[in-house]
Amino acid sequence: MTQKKLYVIILSFFTIIIGVVCFSLGNYFDTNSLATEKLKTQISALEENTSSLTDTKNDLESQINDLNSELSTKTTVNNYFMEAKKKNDELKNDITELNQKSSELDSQIEELQNQNSSLQATEKTGKTYTLKKDQSYTCPSEIPAGRYIATGTGTLVIYSSSGKARVSEDLAVAYNNSYSFTLSEKEKIKATDDIKLTEIKSN
Repeated sequence: MTQKKLYVIILSFFTIIIGVVCFSLGNYFDTNSLATEKLKTQISALEENTSSLTDTKNDLESQINDLNSELSTKTTVNNYFMEAKKKNDELKNDITELNQKSSELDSQIEELQNQNSSLQATEKTGKTYTLKKDQSYTCPSEIPAGRYIATGTGTLVIYSSSGKARVSEDLAVAYNNSYSFTLSEKEKIKATDDIKLTEIKSN
């Protein structure tokens, strides 16, 4: 084989090797470029998903804050309601207690009235006297000393022996429009309207 043919063979061999290497490098770079583009696409998609998730998270946090605010308002209103209900219950209890006391007082008043009526029923009466309006009567010259019950609607005034008024009773507002009293000697009695005096005798 001549030197020229050998040179041609070697040159052809290297040309083939260089072609193979260039082809391999081209494929390598093409593959890397595709991988890089794919990664960029995936990264972009992930970034979009992240942004969407962030927006969703912010929206949920806003809803949670609104719910917490609404819950706080409802809690405040509920607290006011419970406080008002508690006071209402206390007032109802007070009213019930007052009604019970009122009933007890009514029973006591009724009992005392019955006792007074029974007492008056057992008392023996004697003479009766009529006190004329604004006229003064002296004991015992005009009305004997003793115990009396006055009935009518005027005001009964009894003056002591010193001249001072010791009794001033408005029969218009008295129980049964009557008033029991004892008249002593040297006392005077007067009425602002016609009043009937009935003597009460001891049993």
